[in-house]
Amino acid sequence: HYNEAVRINEARGDVGGVEQSWKQLALLSMQAGNLEASEGWTRKAVDAMRRIGDGRGLARQLAQLGDLLKGNPAHLPEARRLVEESLAITLSIDPSNALAWKSYGTLATIDENMAAGLEDGPSKAELQARAGDYRQLAQFVPQFLRTLAQMAEGPSYGRAVILGRLGRCFLVGGHPELGVAPLRQAVGLAGQLGRATALTRALHVELGDALFQL
Repeated sequence: HYNEAVRINEARGDVGGVEQSWKQLALLSMQAGNLEASEGWTRKAVDAMRRIGDGRGLARQLAQLGDLLKGNPAHLPEARRLVEESLAITLSIDPSNALAWKSYGTLATIDENMAAGLEDGPSKAELQARAGDYRQLAQFVPQFLRTLAQMAEGPSYGRAVILGRLGRCFLVGGHPELGVAPLRQAVGLAGQLGRATALTRALHVELGDALFQL
């Protein structure tokens, strides 16, 4: 029945219906304990979203496929590529989307699993450190975004702090181009407050780091 729903929805051009049907097929297989079949359906969903050109749907399905593969040592590099692609799409559409920051948690698990297969050394330490950074992004950025949305407009020390931390998170996450705007806002707010504080100096340094990395 889900297969027939896919056929009908594709014929009607119902993008949401197509994605939902593939998702249900993958979920059905997962609930039946058939992870291989679930992976296959999710790959079909990815192909369908690419063909249709639905960026949001593609990002969701890429993230799902990467999540399915993250526990398979043979597929860890592919899992990382899939989640990174999902992340890039999501951030380009809406950096505040929860999927982006959830994806950093998936990337952290992938890095941890990759590190587990290595002997002690610089490569393992680098993966473990990056995984730790990504765990923090997955945990704290949604909190920063919620706090920012609840704050009153206008210059305040708290708003400058949150914007600065958000900008720093984009740097840590490998997207300095997205960190420039909140860091510029934070610097501007700090200037309006008229205080040459340690925060002001730190914001200037981090804004410089973001611009340097572009």
